[in-house]
Amino acid sequence: MQFRRIPAVFNERWAHDATIYYAFEALGVLDKLHRPFFDAIHKDRLKTDDPAALSEWLTRNKVDPKKLETTMKSFGVQSKIKRAAQFSAASKIDGTPALMVHGRYTISTEQGRTPQGMLVNAERLIPVVRKTLAAAK
Repeated sequence: MQFRRIPAVFNERWAHDATIYYAFEALGVLDKLHRPFFDAIHKDRLKTDDPAALSEWLTRNKVDPKKLETTMKSFGVQSKIKRAAQFSAASKIDGTPALMVHGRYTISTEQGRTPQGMLVNAERLIPVVRKTLAAAK
């Protein structure tokens, strides 16, 4: 079983933050900064589209703002953003957080589920998918 995070890209605003996510990944700081960045946005109300505010946050977290900006514009990061946007549209994700099991089953809190309930449903689906895959061999 494999778990992958893929930022949802619903519009330009979401694409901007997803670009930062992939730049963190490319710079090797994603594991260290993912949670603090999420908290800065959702708890501290960091405006990531405000260059001065973002630069200040990055500097406090020991990331060179210019290096991040360059990485955000890189071919690799831009390719990942395009794929994430295509995936978001194709999978018909209606909100976040959302889980997808084997590219077939989407589970989200928009469907009235709690994050814990989402995990319970994923745990129920995984054996079904494994059984289907084993039967197809």
